[in-house]
Amino acid sequence: GGGGASGVDTNGVVFELASAADVNDTDARESYYCRVLVAPTRLTLLAGTAAERPSARDSQVWMYVLPANAQRVPPTARYPLVQSYVDLCLDGALELEQRYALAPTSFARAFVRSTSTWPYTAAAAAA
Repeated sequence: GGGGASGVDTNGVVFELASAADVNDTDARESYYCRVLVAPTRLTLLAGTAAERPSARDSQVWMYVLPANAQRVPPTARYPLVQSYVDLCLDGALELEQRYALAPTSFARAFVRSTSTWPYTAAAAAA
């Protein structure tokens, strides 16, 4: 992903957390990451209308990124990326494509192409 870096696109999903307890639960689950505020003007909606865009007036959009000083270690044979996590992410991307009638494979393909540190080739992603 983009890690919040300037000039980097990150493919993701915006979802509502209805209470402070929900935010605290998400923070606990994502405790290795830092929660950073994203300006609504930096969001590009792939589906929906401009009226559905979160506005600074009535909502906040956050993303979880690795801390700047985090050691970025790519997966290895001994410590691989967990397949169930990859499956969960890809299943979610494919579900969103179907739910919002996104161009076939565009959201899932963008997820794969924008995710770093896992072994894949552009040729394999295009297949």
